[in-house]
Amino acid sequence: MTLGTPHGVARGAGSRAYLDAALDCVIMADASGRVVEFNPAAERTFGYTRDEALGQSLAELIVPPPLRELHSKALARFVETREERLFGRRLELTGMRADGTEFPVELALSQVSDEPLLLCGSVRDLTDAKRAEGDLRRLANEQAALRRVATLAARESSPVEVFEAVAEEAARVLEVDAIGMLRFEPNETATLVAQSETPWEPVPLGTCFTLEGENVVASVHRTGRAARMDDWENATGSVAAMANVLGVRSAVASPVVVEGRPWGTMVAATNQTTPLPADTESRIVEFTELLATAISNAESRDALIASRARIVAAGDEARRRIERNLHDGIQQRLVALGLDVQTLRDSVSADQQDAQSGLERIRHELKAVLEDVRELSHGLHPALLSQGGLGPALRALARRSPIPVNLDVSVGERPSESTETAIYYVISEALTNAAKHARASEISVALTTSGSEIRTIIEDDGSGGAEASAGSGLVGLIDRIEALGGRFALDSPPGQGTRISIEMPLTAEPIAGVEGGPDGTRSTPGDGPPPSAEFSQPVDVGTLHAAVVASADALYIVDPRGRIRFLNRAALRILGYEDERQLLGRVSHDTIHYLRPDGTPFPAAECPLLRPRLSGETVRVDDDWFVRQDGSLVAVAYSSAPVALADGRGVVVSFRQRRP
Repeated sequence: MTLGTPHGVARGAGSRAYLDAALDCVIMADASGRVVEFNPAAERTFGYTRDEALGQSLAELIVPPPLRELHSKALARFVETREERLFGRRLELTGMRADGTEFPVELALSQVSDEPLLLCGSVRDLTDAKRAEGDLRRLANEQAALRRVATLAARESSPVEVFEAVAEEAARVLEVDAIGMLRFEPNETATLVAQSETPWEPVPLGTCFTLEGENVVASVHRTGRAARMDDWENATGSVAAMANVLGVRSAVASPVVVEGRPWGTMVAATNQTTPLPADTESRIVEFTELLATAISNAESRDALIASRARIVAAGDEARRRIERNLHDGIQQRLVALGLDVQTLRDSVSADQQDAQSGLERIRHELKAVLEDVRELSHGLHPALLSQGGLGPALRALARRSPIPVNLDVSVGERPSESTETAIYYVISEALTNAAKHARASEISVALTTSGSEIRTIIEDDGSGGAEASAGSGLVGLIDRIEALGGRFALDSPPGQGTRISIEMPLTAEPIAGVEGGPDGTRSTPGDGPPPSAEFSQPVDVGTLHAAVVASADALYIVDPRGRIRFLNRAALRILGYEDERQLLGRVSHDTIHYLRPDGTPFPAAECPLLRPRLSGETVRVDDDWFVRQDGSLVAVAYSSAPVALADGRGVVVSFRQRRP
């Protein structure tokens, strides 16, 4: 059926009705490319009346100028070849309206008649479809960007990482030249905390701006609402001054509200002549809300970590306080009580065997209790850890282990006290587990530092199968590690040994009011005035002599001038002397403590043994060396406490030989 003839003469009322009712544009052209039919839909779409269109060149009428030559060549080729390869296909092209505006169209071609040749094109305006498609794509991009930022925040990334990610994603999705984030400060300033890539020289992070004047940042701070400025000619304030330097022409700022309080603002800016789109304010809100959530979560997480750290530090300080009380109070009182019992026993006549036996039994019981107190004191918080750090403390721990320990401590800078304590107790627990449960024959402990972190690796060749689960001694230690910002990893396949890895900050932030003394220094056992009442008053020389001779530990006493006044048989034996007269009256430091372990001189001014004579404190060292009579060194652990003598304050030193 022929739907039209040249000059738009329609044939048949039915065909005319169809053309008038069609929703799509129906345009027919002859072999010369001139319009012979132009239905009402085409009139509405292209802006021509039917009478204006009929007889006009189709290319001149609705084809954009850059495409007209291509259109004409394609029509001429079809007229010559009658090749129908484009028929029945949907083609996306660009059309042109009467006012010259271009828009996307979809074209379907068909041939109406052969002689004369008539071509029919069904044209559909794709403007709304393309807009909807663009909106959908834009929404998908926004959602994908928001998911990426949300994922980053959920991984507990640092605020700096989250800020930078939000800035970059927002700039890309909103298609603006730059995104900046500013935090409001208590002193009425705003600090730049993050920014995306910019077409201008970036403003240094940390730059502060005052919040006076008329500009988008000051407006958000005053009103708590989004602000726009497309003309900066009359803008004032430090933000406006920076915008003028950068060439900003249009900017939108949206508030960042964290838990009801104004935290800061996010600013979108461009230096293009065209202002930012009208929907920029509504679209940027998605990013500010996500940023506010991330900030709130980070603040809550930091508060939780700080709270856990304070609990850990408070527990450590309580342990240290108990250890000091045990060492400087109960332990010294037990020593004094033992001396009193010994003195009483010596005063009992030889024929009172029952009394002497009873007193001897009491003396042995006191000695056993004293050893229990020492072990308990050491388990609470080893004094050597506070005094000497991880190296000496771990060496002492390794010596007490029933299985061999290969220890490698390569730590240049001493960690913070909380970090030291956490690492020490994890290693202590690991050694205990290896000995009790893993049936290990060897264990290795390695400590290294890298940048601002200290790493600890503990490995044994035991049975494996360890779990950091409920009922395990590691659970509380893992909590301690994580509370201080560290990471704990356990690898213990059955039958293949156990490997524990710890990574912790080398220098943790001090916990105010808990860790250390009022001046921030570390507290050590023995700090403060001597608590023992038994040693606060002068005692007679006879009592002291009896005490030194009778004690099971090696003991010697130094007078106010630093000279050895008394010592017992155990001290003579360890130091390699046969008679006390070889030592009495000699300067103690110059005689038994004048060399370091490497053979270099040890100055008296640095000697901890004699410090109690001057300061009144009690000192305990678990890892040191004395010099024997033959010049060799003997490994010792000792306790040095002040003692009141008739001619002034001296020192009583109790020591024992240890395994090197």
